[in-house]
Amino acid sequence: MPEPLPIPYVRDICQPGQGTRTCRYLVRPKEWECLKLTYFKLWLDERVALDTILAHGDNCDGRP
Repeated sequence: MPEPLPIPYVRDICQPGQGTRTCRYLVRPKEWECLKLTYFKLWLDERVALDTILAHGDNCDGRP
């Protein structure tokens, strides 16, 4: 399971609510988490390629 992300990191790096700049790997089931280093990465990358999600950002190297 990914670790919860600190709020300042989410605000400055992940950029929620910023349209296409928002990181595609950012999710919030309970707390903000990054899915870039999980098996969801390929699915989210495919959705960006198909333009079926608004968040297109790839804003960092990922967080466990």
